Amino acid sequence: MHFLKRLESRYVRWLTRPERNAAGRMGLYRIVYSIFYLWFLSHLKFDELRLVPASQWKPTVILRGLSPLPGISYAAMEMLLVTALILLLLGYKTRIATLIVLVVGFGLASFRTGFLIQERTIVLTAFYVPLFMLWSKWGATYSVDALLKQKQGKVVVDPKDSSWRYIWPARGLMIVLSILFLSAAVVKLMEMSWLVEPRFVGDFVLSKGVKSNLTNGFPIHPLGPYIGQNNVLAMSAQYTVLLFEAAFILVLFHRIAQAIIFRLAPIFHSFNTLLLGIPFTSILSIYAAFPDWQNLYERFYPPRLKLNGLAKLPAFSLRMGAVSLAVLVGLLWNTTPIPRHLFGLFYLLSYQTLWFALLPFILLWVLSPLWQRTNSKHLAKREHL
Repeated sequence: MHFLKRLESRYVRWLTRPERNAAGRMGLYRIVYSIFYLWFLSHLKFDELRLVPASQWKPTVILRGLSPLPGISYAAMEMLLVTALILLLLGYKTRIATLIVLVVGFGLASFRTGFLIQERTIVLTAFYVPLFMLWSKWGATYSVDALLKQKQGKVVVDPKDSSWRYIWPARGLMIVLSILFLSAAVVKLMEMSWLVEPRFVGDFVLSKGVKSNLTNGFPIHPLGPYIGQNNVLAMSAQYTVLLFEAAFILVLFHRIAQAIIFRLAPIFHSFNTLLLGIPFTSILSIYAAFPDWQNLYERFYPPRLKLNGLAKLPAFSLRMGAVSLAVLVGLLWNTTPIPRHLFGLFYLLSYQTLWFALLPFILLWVLSPLWQRTNSKHLAKREHL
């Protein structure tokens, strides 16, 4: 009992610990999440679910007992989801928009899975993020809601506010992510193959690479067969995966472990994409909750692109502008290619290539502490001289 009380006390202290720029970084995370979700949706077409025969309907537990929806329903739900995501992006009626994104997005994801389309990882984007953010204050900064509040003469939140009340949902997502990784490691350990079969991962790399090539056209990288046929490399990869997934839980207990694991995670996913054709891009919607976006915004965002003029618009114009833009994009989503192309970045990036586009920035982030340390040593030597 004493151990459990200590664990609970430590958990409460961690959950309620202030975080630098908490309010600003969560407001900017809302924008990043909305853009990512729209990009993610641009590559999917839920309207095609109406073409799947009803005999193929294999509902998930949550939809058990329900029949497939009428054909037009999937397109209508997708348009409603896009409308809510634009409202969320702009930060108007943020909590209501978040609720719609949760209910409609998770509903579409469940129907997609029920028709045997293997895209179960979409639940990370469609369910976990809006579920936690439904209770968050991520609409308090960088939002139309904040501008309207300011016009009413009320006190608005400073983006540099470090209160735990703004950051706790991100920590909740960190717990979910840690449990998912740990459960994946536990399942592998229970199957025993990962421990006792030295060729398990080697054979898996070879077979999965071919399967991904045949099913979704993902090219077989030359490293895949080389690693798969090399017993030393295959066994090293096998136990590295187990170690990484089991150790992910350490991000909840130590800042150094958190810094190391979060730097290794994108590289881990990049290799999964490269060697196995498993991009797992939806996990980026959760990873995006952890960076200090406020600091990045202050350092790198061009001042000339800041929309300072929005604060001068009348409240009516802000409301009508937000609603009109959201409805317009929603209506055009399935009727013209324009919004899909815009939010899909003209399809220059796909699920398979996104990690590789991010990898150079990730490597810079990984190596930045070394550069900062070297730079500080040079400065110290100059001052000494």
